[in-house]
Amino acid sequence: NYKGFLGLKNTLDTADFLEEILPLPTSAIADLTGRIRNVIGSGKGSKIYDFPYNDSFGKRRFLNITISPMPPGPEGRITQVLMLLEDVTRLRELQIEVEENAAYLSGLVDNSLVAIITTDEDGRIVLLNEGAEKMSSYSKAEVGEMSLDQLFSGEACRAIMEKTSDGGRLTDYESNLKTKTGQAIAINVFAAALAGKEGRRGTLIIAVDIRERKKMELELRRRHHELSVR
Repeated sequence: NYKGFLGLKNTLDTADFLEEILPLPTSAIADLTGRIRNVIGSGKGSKIYDFPYNDSFGKRRFLNITISPMPPGPEGRITQVLMLLEDVTRLRELQIEVEENAAYLSGLVDNSLVAIITTDEDGRIVLLNEGAEKMSSYSKAEVGEMSLDQLFSGEACRAIMEKTSDGGRLTDYESNLKTKTGQAIAINVFAAALAGKEGRRGTLIIAVDIRERKKMELELRRRHHELSVR
């Protein structure tokens, strides 16, 4: 995934600068510029999930964007922000592919960088891919008798079941994955019901390791602190 930092000042050419680096339509540039000004005006950070745009090749892509205010200047006013950009296009494509064709799971990305888990209607784990094995340290054979709450917290399990019980989805839910060794791995959870001919027959869960993103956010806060005490 592409990740990058941008430093922006509250100037009239912010929109022109964004238009140069991101091939966005005018309406999207205006929306993003407005969000930046809101952050500068309020002093409160903002997160945007699945921000869509078409790249220079015409491909539809999605960004998660974090906008954070910089420390106030000599006059006590915030005039700059930092933006963290994370390309989540492949994750969105994977989520759509899996949801549209559950049968695809049998051969799906055992080389995937994300954990894919399916359960039956009672919450027992039915399938997991190689990414889930690597992340949890459990083998496919070991999870055969396991329930979902052995990998996720009770709160996360309730959120998954409540959001997917009526055919809905759980998206961008931050939680932790419990590994065989007792480690807690920071993850983003995406979940959807798996439907069969006779109705719901289980749940699809995609867990994305966000430890690197957390490190970047921590580094961003550290930089803010260093700048504020100078």
